[in-house]
Amino acid sequence: MKGKVIPEKIRIKNIAVVKSNIEVGKEAFELISGINEYSFSFNQEIGFNYDQHLIRLRLNILLQGKNDKGELVNIKGEFGIEFVFHVDNFQDLTQEENGSYEIPSSLVTTLSSLAYSTSRGIVFQETQSTVLRGILLPVIDPAILFSVKNKPPLSDNKAK
Repeated sequence: MKGKVIPEKIRIKNIAVVKSNIEVGKEAFELISGINEYSFSFNQEIGFNYDQHLIRLRLNILLQGKNDKGELVNIKGEFGIEFVFHVDNFQDLTQEENGSYEIPSSLVTTLSSLAYSTSRGIVFQETQSTVLRGILLPVIDPAILFSVKNKPPLSDNKAK
């Protein structure tokens, strides 16, 4: 890596909710008080346009409700949120080798952190009028976002 990640040189150009789906099975009728516990998992997809200094990051989130016994039930939310970032010093941060580019993990971790923290609010808002209302994605180490792809749920949480 030639340069240093400078947060002030990063701008969010666009945010789009590309998927927002709440699925409720018959278990919802039995859970009159709503979901008190849930499990979540996620993955992310990253692409970039070197010449335009743009990075696209899509964060996919799966929430699954649990009953009072801690068992997964057919109440879930799936969200896909896409971010487009402009990084002013993108070319200073990347290295080209034989026609392919290497993006430093520090930049990916920074962008993942921005995307995840923003997604926490988006998911909270998207679930307000649903059986998943009150769900807050937990605060996590942003390095986990960069290192985890298509893995099982990272944690189990209680709705606030």
